[in-house]
Amino acid sequence: MIGEGSLVRGGLLEYRAQNRWLVVLMILGLTGLGTRFFQLQVLGGKKYEKLAEINQVKRTRIPPRRGQVLDRQGRVLAKNVDLYEVSIVPHYVEDIDTLLSSLRDLMQLTDGELERARTAYFDALGDKVRRFRENVLRPYVNGRYCPEDGTPLEEVTPTRYLWCSRCGQQFVEIPRVQTTCPFDRTALEVRLDGKLASCPVCRRQFTYSGQCPEDGNALAEVHHHLRCPRCLKDHSDVAAVLLARQHEMPGLFISDNVIRAYPFAELFAHDVGYVNEVNADELKRHPGVYVPGDYVGRRGVERTMEEVLRGRAGEVVSFRDSA
Repeated sequence: MIGEGSLVRGGLLEYRAQNRWLVVLMILGLTGLGTRFFQLQVLGGKKYEKLAEINQVKRTRIPPRRGQVLDRQGRVLAKNVDLYEVSIVPHYVEDIDTLLSSLRDLMQLTDGELERARTAYFDALGDKVRRFRENVLRPYVNGRYCPEDGTPLEEVTPTRYLWCSRCGQQFVEIPRVQTTCPFDRTALEVRLDGKLASCPVCRRQFTYSGQCPEDGNALAEVHHHLRCPRCLKDHSDVAAVLLARQHEMPGLFISDNVIRAYPFAELFAHDVGYVNEVNADELKRHPGVYVPGDYVGRRGVERTMEEVLRGRAGEVVSFRDSA
């Protein structure tokens, strides 16, 4: 009996010793977890909060909109025209050749633009950072406003044009016997040994065949259904077509863009002046005011009233779903 009691007590002692070690290990584990949580939540909380924000929050700068320039009678001498910028983000593209083939027909992309887009795509695809950046395909794409003077475009009967994929020019085909512009009856000016005619009023170009008078390339057919009542040029709402089909083209991004237009440029060019992109010296002298790609006044009122006209930049904050 004494032997059995000793065995029982020995077993209990061993059991209790094992429990103590288990408790010690649990305490050490919980202490380690608590210490790590303290490091993450308290000591490194701000750091990891910032990293999480970078990963989930996208901040996009909205370029400042320049103010209008009016004369004393309220006529607009300088204004902004809302256009669109078309870009490709390589990471999201499923098939670059299929995408560019579709965009070629929708946007009338030239052979040079297609080659540059394809090269930029493959150059960025192997870079972990650049593959997520937007490669600009075309900075200015038409919407419902004339890119020349900002006038709202009007619906017209679709006009047939012939487009050259090599030089990018567009022509209206007319019979060789025609000597006046079919749009305004102005006498045409013929050049390039009779291969090309142009109208000095509406500035359209005309061809007598299905080949480009500039380089002999075969021309493709395209139709425009919008016309500017001011300059009489024909356009298409390319942005609307791209936005409607964007879901079919992964990797295609369309964003707002703005250009400066001068409706009376031929009369007030010297007085109103012009704008162009800010240079490196101006970026250094005005930190926080300009970024690369912003525009600054260079002559006339645009330069004199730069501080008033340049506007203030905004920001769009978008949140990425964890899914």
